[in-house]
Amino acid sequence: MNEIKVNFKPSIIQIEERDQVEKNINELVKKYKGYEVTADTLTGDRKIRASLNKVLKGIDDKRKEIKNEFNQPLEEFQEWVKKASAPLNDVVANISKGIKELEEHEKELRYSAIKAEFERLATEAELDPRIFEIKQEWLKAGNFLKDYKLKKELLDVLIFEVDKEKQRVEEFKKASIAISSMAFDNNLSDSPYLSMLKNGQELTEIITIINSDIQREKIKQEAEDECKRIEQEQAELAKQNAFEIVDETAEKTNLETAIPPSPRKKSMRIVLEIIIDRNNPLPPFRPFLDSNGYNYKILKHEELDDDK
Repeated sequence: MNEIKVNFKPSIIQIEERDQVEKNINELVKKYKGYEVTADTLTGDRKIRASLNKVLKGIDDKRKEIKNEFNQPLEEFQEWVKKASAPLNDVVANISKGIKELEEHEKELRYSAIKAEFERLATEAELDPRIFEIKQEWLKAGNFLKDYKLKKELLDVLIFEVDKEKQRVEEFKKASIAISSMAFDNNLSDSPYLSMLKNGQELTEIITIINSDIQREKIKQEAEDECKRIEQEQAELAKQNAFEIVDETAEKTNLETAIPPSPRKKSMRIVLEIIIDRNNPLPPFRPFLDSNGYNYKILKHEELDDDK
């Protein structure tokens, strides 16, 4: 199709009495330049402003009138171009739609080719292929041969991504074992530390946290052990100071005199409450009980208020 030929003659806009119009405007400018508005002349000042605005409006109205007449041929030409081009635009739009659909299909084929290669490489490396994200820049047609096979440059990129992930997994496993072993050796749960590792925290930082927790648990355990020791000492002391006196006088007397006990006689258990000076752990009544054959033992010790 040959180029469209259009006859166009530039319009000439000629202002009649141009010099006189400019002279009149300059006279108004000279007359009112630096004009000062006062309270006494306010009414007249408003009329002056109205007359000057009328002049400006007349000039601008003429500009709009000429512009509309000047633009009319252009608007008619633009309307014709739009109408004449419409059928051709429809044809181009339909072709563009087909090209886009084909490009999307080819892009899907390239995506599938990369996905399949990732699955092969990941399987060999014992990795989950779903963790690999396919980047848009890899899908460019220049990265593929005509049969949608990957060019060496792109294949090397995928191999690098798989090797990098394999190394990351191995380092993660080693770090997990180190953390679990350290936690187990110190009676700590490894769950919070493994969560830190999964969230991307460095192993050195986690080891520092574990050491801090170990020290805190050690201090806590020492405090608990000390409390238990004090409680045990207090319990032993209370046990030593408690006592019960057992009266077996009748039986012991029968044994000493070698007289057969009467069937009616029975041993008696007598519980005495004795108040002693807390500063005298060996009261004087103990020799008396011992010398007179009383069997006794301390069962209970209780602190009393001195005022009672």
